[in-house]
Amino acid sequence: MFFGGRSGGGFGYGGFDDDGLDRGEWSEKSGAASAREQAARAAFSELLGSKLQDVTTVELLKPSTHLTQPCWRDFKKYVEGHPGWSAKRRAATDAEKCQHGETRKGTCYFIDVTFKPAKGGSTKAAKKTESKVAAAAREASESQMSASMKAWTKRPAEAAAPAEAAAKKPHVEATRFEVRFSRASKVVEWDESTFTDCRPSEAQDAMDDNLREAKRYDSANTPIEQLNIPAVGDLARYLPDGVFESAAEANEAAKTFLERMLTLYKEQGDGRLDAARDGVEAEWSAGFKLPPSSSAAVETLAADGRGTYTAKATLFCDVHGCDVHNVVVAELKAAVVPVA
Repeated sequence: MFFGGRSGGGFGYGGFDDDGLDRGEWSEKSGAASAREQAARAAFSELLGSKLQDVTTVELLKPSTHLTQPCWRDFKKYVEGHPGWSAKRRAATDAEKCQHGETRKGTCYFIDVTFKPAKGGSTKAAKKTESKVAAAAREASESQMSASMKAWTKRPAEAAAPAEAAAKKPHVEATRFEVRFSRASKVVEWDESTFTDCRPSEAQDAMDDNLREAKRYDSANTPIEQLNIPAVGDLARYLPDGVFESAAEANEAAKTFLERMLTLYKEQGDGRLDAARDGVEAEWSAGFKLPPSSSAAVETLAADGRGTYTAKATLFCDVHGCDVHNVVVAELKAAVVPVA
């Protein structure tokens, strides 16, 4: 047996600043994946030719046209590069997968594209409305100016005070919100059986392989649409993607997503790592106790009402399938941030 004492050490939520995410896979597209992405772009380009005028949502792609995460990310950017257009994917139910003949165990998606014409378009009705609004604004402005002039003539000091107070008020721009996700994973205890009959170089390779697998889904403050999420359970249905009009809505979506992820990690694992459980045979350090997963997400609210939700999940890593139990703690965070 190779050397012992490989304690993973403790760590706090500051670990989110250390981006340990392996992005190698994100930049890789197979020929087949690239071909499906090009087919998706061609279908969207054909739809552009219809010159839509009203708000319209079209189911552009069925689950059979599977876009990998890098392809989905680039296709979404391509669609949103056209004014008024957005793209969103929806996880297919088991019944829908069966209906479309999908046998893949992972999550399958429908992809919808939506067109929303810019406000204040060129229609006659819009121009007429704009004209009325402009006239009303001019009338209100003239009335306010007249009243201000009268007030200035009669009581210049009193009239100046409200103007000075108004000038001191800060300009507040309309703010919307989105959810950013972080995961920081670390091996906190090694199962010495991992290194049975290993030479030093082989033991180091085994450690590197397990660490790489443990951190496969790690990310730091990543927008949801760019997230490489585990294909586990129904997690994709809970993705809080898009922009929210209020902090309260974004908070609810962030909390629901994180707690669903925590539940699935505790019950099934993350698709690559197994859910931790007591009673396994493992050669851990003397006195080591399996750290428990969080029972629920912890909420922290900022002064402006934005929420940050955190939790810990304990998992087992056995990258080579040798019936070993290396202990991983994944710290999860969903934070609501303002966007312009």
